[in-house]
Amino acid sequence: QLIYQIATKVARVEVEKNDQSLIEVLRGAVTLAQDEENVTVRVATSQHEFVEALKKQNGRQFEFLKKIKFEPSDEITKGGCIVETNYGEVDARVEQRVKSLWDTLAVNIPKVKPKIAV
Repeated sequence: QLIYQIATKVARVEVEKNDQSLIEVLRGAVTLAQDEENVTVRVATSQHEFVEALKKQNGRQFEFLKKIKFEPSDEITKGGCIVETNYGEVDARVEQRVKSLWDTLAVNIPKVKPKIAV
């Protein structure tokens, strides 16, 4: 549990330092919903203006943002998002990503058999 809490804090600090980290999260989450007709992405209120400004920029790097409707949400922490489509949603909040990584690690940690005293 301590390691999980430390990992969560480290992830939070890194995300807070850099608005650009949201771009990769958006790219990954939106790719999963690429063929959807209606895509709405809820982002942290503090990053809403940032993504709207990116959306207005020209160039291939941010082209994927043009068809997306962004909504600010106080439920989303900085660096994360929730992608909503006609068929469901993709939860890409920082907390969810850390939990998912932790769950994967927990399943793959080698199990040590206890020593039996003789």
